[in-house]
Amino acid sequence: MTRNIQAPTYYVPQLGDGPPVFLAGDVAGEQDWQAQAGAQLANAGAVVLNPRQAGVPDTGLAEASQQAAWACQHRRLPTLVMLFWFPRTDPAAVAVTALLELGAELIRPRSPQRRLVVGAAPGYPCRGEILLQIANERPDLVVHHTLDRVIAAATQELAALGAGRRARTAPVRLR
Repeated sequence: MTRNIQAPTYYVPQLGDGPPVFLAGDVAGEQDWQAQAGAQLANAGAVVLNPRQAGVPDTGLAEASQQAAWACQHRRLPTLVMLFWFPRTDPAAVAVTALLELGAELIRPRSPQRRLVVGAAPGYPCRGEILLQIANERPDLVVHHTLDRVIAAATQELAALGAGRRARTAPVRLR
């Protein structure tokens, strides 16, 4: 069963949880792509970590600090699918924090328990820079061009992580 955890609520792992997926990208823009992603991941058996705070206006430093702390803690989970989506947006409204988070994830040491999935819409102002950075840091990584495709790729990664998790947590038979 998929669980949805939305900021500012912190994720507390529970028995039977699937692997978590962090919805990284613009959280302040008009387009609530995280809601669409959460709905499409409903059958993935994952824990969806959504940094977009519903109904909380972006009013200043205190909210930004709380948001950054929440995101930072959840991005540090040892088992995680990081799903980045960069939607078409006004060039003046580019989410710089999301680009910094992507850069940090690109240079993070690889682990079989962490997966990275990236998508950038053709109308995203920094799409070219994202493609260049990924080509240099992670040439094996595909940059998807639609939200549906990035969600499908994340679903595949969640399934791979979930299968590995189940294999490691299989009951031990005592004789």
